[in-house]
Amino acid sequence: MKFLKNIFGSSEPKPLPLPIGRTEYDAWSKRIIEGASIPGLTEDSANFALTSMLLHLPSTQSFHTDAFFVHALRKSAINQTAVAVMQDIEARSKAKKQAEQQNQQLKIVKDVTSDAAKPEQA
Repeated sequence: MKFLKNIFGSSEPKPLPLPIGRTEYDAWSKRIIEGASIPGLTEDSANFALTSMLLHLPSTQSFHTDAFFVHALRKSAINQTAVAVMQDIEARSKAKKQAEQQNQQLKIVKDVTSDAAKPEQA
């Protein structure tokens, strides 16, 4: 909660009205993006994530805490990192498996070739 207190000035986040209109949205999103403090986050990427979050809120919810969106935006970045790591692991595993299959095929060809080169014994 110390993190939130430093950003929002209170350890008890209060629900605030969600933005209506572009002017309110721009001020709100700037506050959330600054609060999330995510290195390398582009404004377009952050706004895409935030608008998606707004669209997924229940239709009866027009107030929410800034802290919710700060944490959700950080969690989105965490998820992107996790997916990237998983994709790297999957790519390495696939490459390793392909290399093993190629080595197995070369071994079979080598065995067949060496057997064909041996003179037949009568």
